[in-house]
Parts: sequence; C-alpha cells; structure tokens
Amino acid sequence: MENSIDTGTQPAGYKAKALLALLALLLLSSWVYWPGLTGPLLLDDYRNLTPLDAGGGVTDLESLLTFVFGNTSGPTGRPVSMLSFLIDAQSWPPLVASFKYTNIMIHLLCGLVLFWLCLLLFRHFLPASRNNTWLALLVCALWLLHPLNVSTTLYVVQRITQLMTLFALASLLCYVAGRICLSDRPRQSLLLLLMALFPFGLLSVLSKENGALLLLLIVIMEATLFAAAPKTKWFTIWFRLGVALPIVIMAAYLLYSFPDAAANYDIRSFSLDERLLTQLRIVSMYIFEIMLPNTLDAGLFHDDIQVSTSLFNPLSAVVSALFIGALLLSAFAFRRKQPMYSFAVLWFFAMQLLESTYMPLELYFEHRNYMAMIGPLVATVWYLSSTVQQLQVPNPGQLLSAASILLLAFMAWLTWGACPAVE
Repeated sequence: MENSIDTGTQPAGYKAKALLALLALLLLSSWVYWPGLTGPLLLDDYRNLTPLDAGGGVTDLESLLTFVFGNTSGPTGRPVSMLSFLIDAQSWPPLVASFKYTNIMIHLLCGLVLFWLCLLLFRHFLPASRNNTWLALLVCALWLLHPLNVSTTLYVVQRITQLMTLFALASLLCYVAGRICLSDRPRQSLLLLLMALFPFGLLSVLSKENGALLLLLIVIMEATLFAAAPKTKWFTIWFRLGVALPIVIMAAYLLYSFPDAAANYDIRSFSLDERLLTQLRIVSMYIFEIMLPNTLDAGLFHDDIQVSTSLFNPLSAVVSALFIGALLLSAFAFRRKQPMYSFAVLWFFAMQLLESTYMPLELYFEHRNYMAMIGPLVATVWYLSSTVQQLQVPNPGQLLSAASILLLAFMAWLTWGACPAVE
C-alpha cells in the first residue's frame, strides 16, 4: 500500500492542535445529539427494561442476578449490556433521559477507540505522512456525525449494539497493535493478541452475539491489509486456535440452529426466500445511505418496504444482486492490488452476515450499519486523501481540510435534525 500523501515532519504544536480538534469533535457530537435526550422509550425498550419493575426493582444480589442473566433476547442473554442498564436505573419507572445520555457517552467512547484504531492503521501504512492523525480524526468525525447512527444511539435498547461495537473496536485495536509489533516485540505482541480475544472479544459477544463477527474482521484484515506482513510461530498458533477454530464452531452452531430459525418465519408476513431476496435491495440501500448521508427515510420504522417475491419483482432485486455480486467479486479480485478497497467491502458484508441474511428478523434496521460502516468510511478517507493529493492544485492538504469541514458541517446539521425524530 503506497503512500500518496504529503510527507514531512510534523509542525510545531501538531499534537496540541490534534487534541483540540478531537475535543471540539466530541463537543460537537454531544451538541448535535442533545435534542434526542427528550425522546421516550421505544419498542423493545419496554420488553428489556420493564423487568426493573419486578419485585420492586434491583435491590439485592438475587434481583441483580435475575435482571442481568435473565434476559432471553439472544443465546447469551447479553449480560454485559443488561448490567450497563443498571447505571441509569434500578427500578421502574426510570428517567429515560439518563439512558439516552449514557448511550450518547458510549457513542463518543466508541468514536475515541475508532480514532485510536485508525491512527494505528494510518501510521503503520503511511509511516512518512504528516497527515495520518488528521485522516484518523476525519474517519472518527464521519462516523460520530453520520445520521445513520442516530436511531442506534437514541434507541435505548440498542446500547447492546453500541457496547458490542465498543468492545469489538477495542479487540481490533489490540489485534492491530499486536500485529504491528509482532516482529520487534514478540512478548508484548502476544499479550495484545490475547487481550484482543480476552477480555475484549468475549465482552463484545456478551454484549450482543454479533460481536463474534469480529473474528471474521481479523481474517479479512489478515487477507488484505496485513497479507504481506510476516507471521511468527506463536501468531500462527494464536490465529488457528483463537480465530479460525471459533469461526468453525460458530458456523457449526449456526448450521445446527438453522431449522429452529427457519421455523420462526411462521410469525412473519414474509418467507425465508422473500427475506433473502428483499435483503439484496436493503443491503444495497444501506451502502448508498452510508456513502450519501441523508435523513429522507431515517428512523426506526420502515414498514413500507416492499417484499421481493422473486428476483425480478421488483426489478431492483436483480439490479441489487448484480451490484452486490460485483462488489464481492471485485473485492476478491483486487485484494492484492487494492487491499484497502477489499478490506472495506469485505468488512461491510461481514458485519451484515447475521442480521441481514436468513434470520427471521425485521427487514430493515439502521443499527445494522453501526459497525458495518466503519470499513467503508476508512477506505473513503484513504482514497479521498489520495485523490486530492494527485490533483494538480496548490496546497492539496488545505483543499482536503476545507472539503472535510463542509462535509462534516452538513452531516452535523443532518444528525441534529434527525435526533428529535427518534420518538
């Protein structure tokens, strides 16, 4: 992966300016989300939180264990997420704004970990660049201010998705840091790689089962960004036992549980085949909504989506199938020449693998993109920077900065306007 960005030493005050910019971004993100604090509880919030009303609330060890480990929303019970709700309330009725405030703070914390992760990636693959900190900050800003994340952040129960993302990013941060120092500091590397799985990988899964998909993300990063990086004996053992073997076990479990999942389509107004066909269109919609932020169809409710009854009804189903097929084929074909592109495409589809395929869930939910959009955003900033640098204009860095400020201002306005709509 070649460096196509301005090189040179960092100017005086570089770190201080970057720190101030990061602080300003966090304050801006808090401000745009602030109108959403007045929203009510919604949909699954009640099913997951009303147990706080059982027996007078969480008042002792027995009631705490019942609330934390008694949830039946997923195979694990999501105890980490359930425990986090006790930060805001231990009885019923709760102060709803407290739940939403904590969700906003978790969103900001995810952004900080994402910034750190991107900083490691850009510093490693663009070692001579003087702009890698700002590129990492831009990825963080695009994600924090993206209007597609509003419903996830302000829908209280989707804290499960937030915490899954937080711990998955922490896991990937440890993996990338360990991968980078694999040859120079093997002991430190091994410790970081172990931390990627325990505690952070485990905490991600215990927040929401989708956290297990971070193992696929590690495989994707190995096949793209780190394809040419050296491997040691201990890394190979770690990868086979800690990454590959759990993926095989997870695949076996999903295959075993498939009949039970298929049987649950009795409660849906669509069949398994119809859901798979419809998801072709919906996943394509997700991609366009990530790359072209808007709030025209934002929100929790998407009951107006037409179910695809065949590949040609509606015709957009086959168009979406060809589009997705082209993305996946090109990602595999260009994984050596354009590893960042392949990384982005495969990251997105890996994170859609459970909730956007065969499971009998609602057809459309924006929270399925909370972590899925990160790969595409990283690649977008990478290629945007490369493109601007190649333009024959004076001060390409200033052009990139001006364009970034305008884009972020637009996204902040969209997000601020969408927050009160989550009601």
